[in-house]
Amino acid sequence: MDGYAGYNRLLKRARQDVQLAYCWAHARRKLHDVAKASTAPIAKEGLKQIAAFYRIEADIKGQSAAARLAARIARTKPKLDAFESWLAQSRTRVSAKSPTGEALKYIAKYWAGLNLFVTDGRIDIDNNPLSR
Repeated sequence: MDGYAGYNRLLKRARQDVQLAYCWAHARRKLHDVAKASTAPIAKEGLKQIAAFYRIEADIKGQSAAARLAARIARTKPKLDAFESWLAQSRTRVSAKSPTGEALKYIAKYWAGLNLFVTDGRIDIDNNPLSR
């Protein structure tokens, strides 16, 4: 999902059994827009790292949820951990109000939900199939 505030109503239910899985395509698009508009090495590096997540997803497409989860834990989780470190470091290098800073802030804000796909093989990396 994207950062649409209406989804937050789900979190306010009496039953606390909902977690919001956020969409890597939306996160990637923020960096893509920055990279397209200027020479932004940080945005380009972020796109490169996110592309690695998508290559793994292409490799495991169509596999069972258990197989996808195992592959994500083994292959994607270390890349996500490295991305998280890169994200924190990169945020200190740019103004939070710059286009790059805004893109990085968006990813950091939704970090927990962006990572749910590595904890459950049924969750997709993005919601692009739902948007069609």
